[in-house]
Order: sequence, then C-alpha cells, then structure tokens
Amino acid sequence: MNKTALDLLEAAYKHAKVREIEGQRRIMFRGSDAANALDLSTAVRWVPRAEAYQRAMDLLEEAGAVKVAEIRGQELVGESFYEITPHGVAMLREAGRIA
Repeated sequence: MNKTALDLLEAAYKHAKVREIEGQRRIMFRGSDAANALDLSTAVRWVPRAEAYQRAMDLLEEAGAVKVAEIRGQELVGESFYEITPHGVAMLREAGRIA
C-alpha cells in the first residue's frame, strides 16, 4: 500500500462516524473530509490533487480497505460516502496508525 493511500485511510478513520445499520457497526466517512485533511481534492476534473485522491481511493477499494457506503441518493448531493471495512481497520493497526 502506498503512503498516500495509507495516509488517506488514516484521515478517513479519524473523521469517520460509527453508525449502527441493521444491527451492524459501520465506520463511515465522507470522501471530502478525508481528502481535505490531506489537502487533496475530490473534484471530478483533472487537477493533481484530485488525481492523487482518486488514485489512493482506487487502491483502498481494490485492497478491500474501503467500499462505497450503501446510502441511497448520495450521487444526488455531490458527495461520496464510504465505509471502512474490517480489513481497512486491520491495515491501520498493522501499520501502527491506530491502537
């Protein structure tokens, strides 16, 4: 995992809210909160800060560390919400980023 992706996962974890959904504890965050913490951008147009964000999120999704949250209508508000998976939490622990 590259450093930017791990930094983004850590920022996401620090900005996440724990939600109880259908009896399961879910760690959810807004993509913009994590991006802003690292001075990255969630813009859809090409700018270096947006490209770095998208590349890091792609790596995290491919690794199974995060997934798009199941929030109906989120595409309508122009914000992306994600869930940190148990594997993502384990990655942060292995890297010594959380206890």
